[in-house]
Amino acid sequence: MEGSLLKRLGIPVQEVVLSASNTKNQGILIQETLPSFSLYTKDNLRIDVPGIPCGELVAAFEKDCERYMAITLKKEKKQTNHLWQVLEKYIRAVPNCPKDISFAKGALIRFFREYRNLRNENIDMSAIIRSAIQEGIHFDFYEKGNTSGGGAESLQDSVAQYSSKRRTVEFNCAHYFTDPKRTHNTLAHELCHYIMDDKGKGGYFGTFFESDIGRFWYEMMKSEAFYGKKEWDKAKKELSAEGKDLYGTSSFFTHLASEYRPLLKGYPDPAARMGEMFARVMGIMAERKKGIAVWEPKDMKRMGLQLICDLAAAKANRNEPFYRILIDTIQKTKISPRAKEQLLALKGCQEEITEKGTYTTHEYKAFRKHSSDLAKTMCAVYTAFLEAVRVKRIQQSSPEQIQAEDTLSDQAGGFYDRLAKSSDVRNGRISFRQAQKKRAEAKQAPQKYPLVPISRLEPEK
Repeated sequence: MEGSLLKRLGIPVQEVVLSASNTKNQGILIQETLPSFSLYTKDNLRIDVPGIPCGELVAAFEKDCERYMAITLKKEKKQTNHLWQVLEKYIRAVPNCPKDISFAKGALIRFFREYRNLRNENIDMSAIIRSAIQEGIHFDFYEKGNTSGGGAESLQDSVAQYSSKRRTVEFNCAHYFTDPKRTHNTLAHELCHYIMDDKGKGGYFGTFFESDIGRFWYEMMKSEAFYGKKEWDKAKKELSAEGKDLYGTSSFFTHLASEYRPLLKGYPDPAARMGEMFARVMGIMAERKKGIAVWEPKDMKRMGLQLICDLAAAKANRNEPFYRILIDTIQKTKISPRAKEQLLALKGCQEEITEKGTYTTHEYKAFRKHSSDLAKTMCAVYTAFLEAVRVKRIQQSSPEQIQAEDTLSDQAGGFYDRLAKSSDVRNGRISFRQAQKKRAEAKQAPQKYPLVPISRLEPEK
């Protein structure tokens, strides 16, 4: 049942037959594997690597982390490479593996870490990797970005890219490894482009990008980036001294501001700029503990990402009717004139601060008021959106269909979470198998009558 569910969700798994002298202990263990990937050498040799058991990778990763901590405490001097040793073992098992695969070392280590963060920290965000695997999105790693014939000619100056034409996420190994943005999950970034590419136009044009709710969320996130400007430091310090609990002071806002600035120069097309903003915010949150769950469900910052994750979850669960309801409702949701007026007031306040060049406590309070007013209105819009989705779902589905869909979604989240935890312990394979056996024993029908020793049934002498 559970193995079947994993396959329905497109989760990469490996079946291992377990056996013992006692036939009651025979069975099949389902292990999570890293998604299969391909390496492209500078000579355009392609090496296809099948799924690598995550349990082995996690155990090796933890050993490397322990050594790193020991070095920090000056108890050890040399860092270990257990994670790369596991990766290398499986890559070298491929028949056409070349002698030198060192070009992929740093990139694959980072890929595993980003997959694990995206996969384990938050069930909402894990849907984007599940849906990508379900739909056959492949992962390619290039030694040289302009490899001829590999289809990654435009990758030479990039860290990574999603290709809707080739249905791949492609990484430039050298740039991906050396990219200094460790606060950014590149895998989540590119998968965000994939899930928003419902029209197959390359990741920058889709239903959500073209909708009112998508455009407004983008404009609001630009205003959130404004909180991260260094010019606010003095005003924030003064307000903090007054004992005020300030909005916009966490590292998220500084990271968002640093991600937004390059968009103004590098992406002249407004549609591409908006698509990048969505992807970069997703990348920031995928690196953070708890993912988007760090925000309340109706927090304005969570709205856009939650909708993207909901679309991905519908795809991952193969719930096409629910996916179409979400797309249709996103298209038809319109923003009220009041929200438009509030947005103009917020932008006007922002422009005035920028023109004057003053970032005082007065300007901060004024900007915060306009920002808060718009966030409240958008929260009401989002609540109405969720209600519209609920009503459409009831109208288009029978109660039995809705219950079956909800059950599948709950099973997917619960089992995927349990599988992640089984991979995250030292002896994941054994503990996971023990849990399987306990569930099987619990399902056995109880005996109708208790067993009584024969000696008790004999008459007393």
